[in-house]
Amino acid sequence: MKSTKHIIIKVILPSKLLLLFILLGNTSFAQSPTITLGANPEVYQGTTTATLTYSATTNSPDQYSINYDAAAESEGFVDITNATLSSSPIDLVVPVAAAVGTYNGNLSVRNSGSGLSSGIYSISVTVQDPTLADHSLTTCSSCHTFHNATGSTLTNASSNEGLCLSCHSSGQIAETMPFLSTDKAIPGTSGNSHAWNVLAINSTYETNLPSDPEMLARLTTDIKIVCSTCHDQHNSALASPYIRVDNTSDAMCKDCHSARDVGRYTDATPGYGSHPVGISMDTVGTTIGNSPSLAAHNDNIQCSTCHGVHDVTNSGTLTTDGNLLKMTNDNNLCLDCHAYSSHQGQTCITCHQVHNTNKSNIYMIRDVIATPSSGDKTVIFTSETGVNSFADGDGTYDGVCEVCHTSTSFHTNIDDGDTHKDGLNCTDCHTHGSNFEANCSDCHIANFPNWGTADGHFAHTNKYSFECNTCHNQYGSGGAIEA
Repeated sequence: MKSTKHIIIKVILPSKLLLLFILLGNTSFAQSPTITLGANPEVYQGTTTATLTYSATTNSPDQYSINYDAAAESEGFVDITNATLSSSPIDLVVPVAAAVGTYNGNLSVRNSGSGLSSGIYSISVTVQDPTLADHSLTTCSSCHTFHNATGSTLTNASSNEGLCLSCHSSGQIAETMPFLSTDKAIPGTSGNSHAWNVLAINSTYETNLPSDPEMLARLTTDIKIVCSTCHDQHNSALASPYIRVDNTSDAMCKDCHSARDVGRYTDATPGYGSHPVGISMDTVGTTIGNSPSLAAHNDNIQCSTCHGVHDVTNSGTLTTDGNLLKMTNDNNLCLDCHAYSSHQGQTCITCHQVHNTNKSNIYMIRDVIATPSSGDKTVIFTSETGVNSFADGDGTYDGVCEVCHTSTSFHTNIDDGDTHKDGLNCTDCHTHGSNFEANCSDCHIANFPNWGTADGHFAHTNKYSFECNTCHNQYGSGGAIEA
């Protein structure tokens, strides 16, 4: 806005000086610009853009500057000088690593033509913790519309996944937790995120309808799980962050994967075919290492000890083979917890299958083992002793020990006519901890009546360090080798 002032000079002045006063009196004076700002923005941690709205302006500002305080600058906020002022809103850059908190600065606007600037306007950007905040911090209209809604619940997208992915994608409000359709897990093939928009019932992966009414009510009409089956977008449930129901001890996993919610096969309610969960991770015993990197939950092994759900940042915390494992599915995964070594070059998963849909064999033993030299062999292992045990001598050669063996003295996968301790527990002598090497002393020291400090055994084993098979046949009914 400009104003014109007419000055009447009532003194007698020289003509040139009088002319100067008349010219000054008719000069237009520019005014400083102003701006009316909206509410200070709030964003979730990791979001890189905050929007500061404004409405009325005066005297045509076309530039703006922001001077952040020291605390904001220490978190990575950068001052702005005479940036172009476009139409509302002003986009403020938020450092992706900025900690939760409120960051302050001073804003001013400027008219580049007149060179005049406004006064100082105090602004702030509040960075919220996304795991504690409520989605209602965003406006309802971010997801909902009153009229001509595309979705059935007055939403801006026709599908549940479409609505969620409209924010959980690059450049959007939840860009730090993005999802792509290619992230959906196909177990054993690809993906690093629990699948969505898939059937809740799948016999191949042993999944079933959830029993929890809150989850069950949020399946689609064609019985598919979607984001809101497990997640509460309004964060109104007791569980957090944004979890539909209480997930203590991985209860949500076990609800849909109930076939794999099993204990040991020796428990009162026996479990077969799947790694036991809800059992103690006993790092004091001999079968579990002292410091596994895979975490127990309240000292128990649970689903999430080995598995994750979403690797939303593609940070490599989960495998990309669709199994959602926290470590590659090889011997290292097993040996992170189990204090065993491989046997004759074979790995844990040569014999064991962690989740086997064939539930007959105990100890998670595969129903078919790919042997080193004899091809695939069917295994029947339903008991530690007796029929269908390690090697029961019934002539079918389908015991877990004998299907691989071709050159051992006894119990090979062909008919050699010899028998040895048929139907007994092989691991009494061939312990898992010793890589199944025979251990004579575990049995014989305790049961041999003359094993004392003065007999021949003591002299030869202690004084001369003889091995048992120096004098004895390796297997059989007993008796010394003839000299």
